[in-house]
Amino acid sequence: MSELMDAVMKWPIIVQGALGSGLFWIILLLGQKIVDKASDAYSHKSKKARISWLISSQFKFALGTPIREHDVKAHFFLFLFIEV
Repeated sequence: MSELMDAVMKWPIIVQGALGSGLFWIILLLGQKIVDKASDAYSHKSKKARISWLISSQFKFALGTPIREHDVKAHFFLFLFIEV
């Protein structure tokens, strides 16, 4: 590794600067790709969690409303345990 550094240090300053800029650009592109992938994965989970919470809240509300038919309440109760 030190041999590579010594070889690069012997190059002209302008070439070293261009090499450094190129490496920075590659690291920047890879970082953007990683952030984009992580953001897409998180937003998908976030949407799924939000939909699940809304459905769960809706059925909890339906369970609390006065309904005389016990079959309907049983169905609402079962829907609370279904994963979206």
